[in-house]
Amino acid sequence: MRVGIRGLRYPLTIRCASGNLPAVGIFEMAVASQLKEYPLVLALTVEAENFESIHNHSAFARISLFK
Repeated sequence: MRVGIRGLRYPLTIRCASGNLPAVGIFEMAVASQLKEYPLVLALTVEAENFESIHNHSAFARISLFK
């Protein structure tokens, strides 16, 4: 069985009009909390990574939820 959103490609690139994105942990929790409200979603894992352009590291966050 395949699941997903037709036409959606991974990984996603998120851009914000203001240029200010939230921290990866806040971002992945916000996405997960919205997705878990859908009745057909029984389990999910959201991963977010910020590839730093001015620092020598990247930030990574992951959350898994099960109903």
